[in-house]
Amino acid sequence: MREKVINVESGNSVWAVDISPDSTRFATGTNKASIWSIKTRERLVGPLEHDHIVTGVKFSPSGKHIATACLGCSIRIFDSHNGDELITIDTITPKFAAVTPLAWSSDGQQIFATSEDRKIRTFDVSTGSQLAELQITGGSYSLALAPNGKFIATFGDHSIWFLGTSTLSRMGPVIKESGIRSIAISQDSSYLATGRYDGKIVIRHLDGVLPDLYGPFHASICAFLALSH
Repeated sequence: MREKVINVESGNSVWAVDISPDSTRFATGTNKASIWSIKTRERLVGPLEHDHIVTGVKFSPSGKHIATACLGCSIRIFDSHNGDELITIDTITPKFAAVTPLAWSSDGQQIFATSEDRKIRTFDVSTGSQLAELQITGGSYSLALAPNGKFIATFGDHSIWFLGTSTLSRMGPVIKESGIRSIAISQDSSYLATGRYDGKIVIRHLDGVLPDLYGPFHASICAFLALSH
């Protein structure tokens, strides 16, 4: 395995990182946000000043834009090539989350985020206006957007929730599971993985869990799998 160790911000913790869709750049969040060349390790954009620690960075699907979030602050959208700030989205991100989840819709027109008041919200990127919101019981500090763009998975109050991306309406069953710390959806949108505080990873196939219109869900090698180290 080849690896590069890049000292991007001497003396500062890196709270967030993302790789551009074309795999030529990466973004970091420390007390500022920056974009770097993977090949040369040079800083290409930034540092972009923020009011607090930057806990979320996410390239848009086209790679033209970068979204950032800092503790208890608004979400900001920048041109990822010149660093120009394009819009500020008026929401308050969680103040005590180690990472602020950010997700772009597949067409790059919407962005999804969690907020301090325990809601998931979606915004129109061109105007910054809110499109929909949903209160998550117990709060949500992580979300995963299905690559097919049709649904979101999140967790709160010992439960996994599935939400439609257009209105954030709840869909499918609420799955009871305690101790979740992270969540992810496979590239074909067929599997859901959750990581738990007890060291276990649970992988579920979504065929039969969600309505077919949110699929297709590819053939299952397992309906439920629990792994531990």
